[in-house]
Amino acid sequence: MIRFASGLIGTLALILLLTWQQSRVHELIRITRGLSGDHWYTIETANRHTGFLHTRSGGLADGGWRYRSHTHLLLAANEPVNIRKTLEFEPVTPWRLRTAEQTVQRGDARAERTRLVRNTEGSLVFDGESPMHARFDGDYTLADFLRVELWLREQNPLLLSHVRAPALQFDGGRIRSTNYTLRDRDDTGFTLETETSIGPTVTRLNPTMLPESIDVAGVFSFRLSDRSAALNVSSPTFKAAYLLPVSARIESPESIESMRLTAIDRGTTRVLLEIDARRQRLARRPESTVPDRRLPGERLQALLRDVTMPARNAADANEVARLEAILALLRSHLVYREGVEPAALETVLDRGYGECTDFADLLTVLAQEIGLSARTVIGLAYRDQKPFGFAFHAWNEIRIDGTWEVIDPTWDQRLADATHLPLDDQELTTLKLYGSEQSVLIEVSKLERRRI
Repeated sequence: MIRFASGLIGTLALILLLTWQQSRVHELIRITRGLSGDHWYTIETANRHTGFLHTRSGGLADGGWRYRSHTHLLLAANEPVNIRKTLEFEPVTPWRLRTAEQTVQRGDARAERTRLVRNTEGSLVFDGESPMHARFDGDYTLADFLRVELWLREQNPLLLSHVRAPALQFDGGRIRSTNYTLRDRDDTGFTLETETSIGPTVTRLNPTMLPESIDVAGVFSFRLSDRSAALNVSSPTFKAAYLLPVSARIESPESIESMRLTAIDRGTTRVLLEIDARRQRLARRPESTVPDRRLPGERLQALLRDVTMPARNAADANEVARLEAILALLRSHLVYREGVEPAALETVLDRGYGECTDFADLLTVLAQEIGLSARTVIGLAYRDQKPFGFAFHAWNEIRIDGTWEVIDPTWDQRLADATHLPLDDQELTTLKLYGSEQSVLIEVSKLERRRI
């Protein structure tokens, strides 16, 4: 009898498990149907219509499911940022991620493409064009993608309850977990809050789980709209301040080993960002060798053959000597001029002057011409002259003898000092926004110098 009862309990447990799994399948189908179709959102920054988000999702012919999104931001004239993502899930449970792709394009720069595919062994790997390592760290399913929506439907959580949901990270090649808190719920939907690097994000979902609004740390505002309104992006009437003031001059920046900066909104004294800096700090994707500008035209290719000849003749020399050769060539062909309009690299070489991005992009191309891995980096760097402050700046990361080094060709720093801080898109956008209103103050909250 005990064995019979034990077997019966096991059978009932299996039935309950299968029933729960079938119920979850139905919930997933209901949620995907509620999200299907085209949806348009306006993006506002400081009450300016600065972009749009377009999502398109639905079932595939083989029973799989596809989610697409296109984010367009215009925060500076002639410098649109376009981010396109596509996720496709397999047609059978557990609906594993089959392919994922992200394309990022800034202005006229060459698009940066990252793509994940599932190989014959069933593992997610980056394809040959992606500037990432060969294997993705983890797996991802439709239930992961819709974790928050399933949590709201299945568990009927109480207010202030939490759930952690995995998010696919293209740049880092991993899955990052984010904590969501249920702040409100009623017959019209749900209000969720989560923390980001620049502050809390509040999302409002309607009863079908479709986002109606997303407010990101008081910086960005997404609103469900129609196509015509979303596409009516206004050209920016402001330009980010070139220099963000600092509360006190930083003495001898070349001797700094590490530091922490705090960006404060002077109007409200709210902390916008905290950024840690150290000597030779790399951006988050040092593996990338994709130039950040359009590929050279035929005329520039001819110029490159001429200016890189000395470096090519030094091919037998070590990589340090080859780098020094092209840095010398760059200094002899280009003079710094602040605030000039962006132009094609062949135009920059032709006129003989440019701003920091021109210096950095040209060094990237020159380095790659002689076989060095290189990329352009955007961020902040301290300018030790009146008026003192942190400037929006561009520099390089170049791989020398197996190690990535930070180099600033504009300011002639063979090894850039610790005040060079690479920024991600979100950090850069936040500082440009508040910089445009001249409401940012940079404070140094921690500073360590090298021992001599």
